[in-house]
Amino acid sequence: IIHIPCEPFSYLEYNLYLLYLLDPLVTTDFALIVHNDGFILNGDNWQDEFFDYDYIGAPLLTYISCIDGGYQQYGRAHWIEHCNHPPENLIEPMNGGFSLRSKRLLGILREMNIQWSLPIPKVLHKLPAKLEYPALYHHEDLFLTGYKRRELEECGIRFAPSEIASYFSLEDDLIVTHRKLDITKIFGCHLMGYFVLSKPNIVLMNKRVDFE
Repeated sequence: IIHIPCEPFSYLEYNLYLLYLLDPLVTTDFALIVHNDGFILNGDNWQDEFFDYDYIGAPLLTYISCIDGGYQQYGRAHWIEHCNHPPENLIEPMNGGFSLRSKRLLGILREMNIQWSLPIPKVLHKLPAKLEYPALYHHEDLFLTGYKRRELEECGIRFAPSEIASYFSLEDDLIVTHRKLDITKIFGCHLMGYFVLSKPNIVLMNKRVDFE
């Protein structure tokens, strides 16, 4: 393992770094992105088929569609309604917190001059002051696998289909319920900050889990 030191990032800087600056540091054909709330569940569930794609991560419980040159993002209720037979105009994005990405994907945004831009933040109505955006466009995983997915596919980038991605990583157990997955065969997971790896072999509950 080679440790490369870096300055502390803000969340927005982290997203920018992954999109444009990770490529020069990766010398292998693929890179596995793992946040401290992402884990391998069972290494025996690895499939070489995962290497067939330039990006694979846990399916997210949302859909994105392009409407009149803009984007519409739909919530969980819409996902539940369409999750097994989504219309062709809906894109199901994938999470980046536990994701496998090809070297080709890491460099293509700079190569094709595909620029990441942010919407104007919401007006502040409460304290403490913080940046809030009207959409999730500032998340690099949604940018890659949702908003820019069609454009990247036209460049030859391959995104894993949901039936394959669902067994690479899990983010929400509704996926298991609605798609009738065998949870014992899933390779990894991303837990949205609920459980984090704080030290080697020590996992802490970071946020309360609502089991209702």
